Amino acid sequence: MHKKSILFILLLALVFGGLVFFSGKKAPTETTPNISSADDVLGLPDAKPTQTIDLRNGDTYELTVGYVANVINGKKIKMIAYGGSIPGPILRIREGDSVTIRLKNNSKEETLLHSHGVRMDYQYDGNHLVQKPIPPGESFEYVLKFPDVGVYWYHPHISD
Repeated sequence: MHKKSILFILLLALVFGGLVFFSGKKAPTETTPNISSADDVLGLPDAKPTQTIDLRNGDTYELTVGYVANVINGKKIKMIAYGGSIPGPILRIREGDSVTIRLKNNSKEETLLHSHGVRMDYQYDGNHLVQKPIPPGESFEYVLKFPDVGVYWYHPHISD
């Protein structure tokens, strides 16, 4: 009998993508709009459509955090993406399987990968209270087990 699939979904829409990118920056005002300039997006790849990735027991998947250009309300802006897309890839993992997610931080901000609803070992929680943030240019391997059927989501965590 086949095990049921588990959806592990990134709900990193404009609000969550902006959370990492605009963290620590001052709030927009009339004189400082929170809009990227043409120079901010120069040379950035365009955001890709969200993909669905099927992972099997023992697989390792490299998930990259980085900048993309995305069109919002007719304006091209710089955003943080996972796997080049916003939201990031949908990862399907079967119940009972264990996978490794190697998070590569290609952004200029420290980051973590925090999951909701997945029962996991605390050192893979992706919360700054139990894990040191992943510096720009570095990677961290999250070993995740999926004992339960469900739909889960992941997003960045930052220390501020």
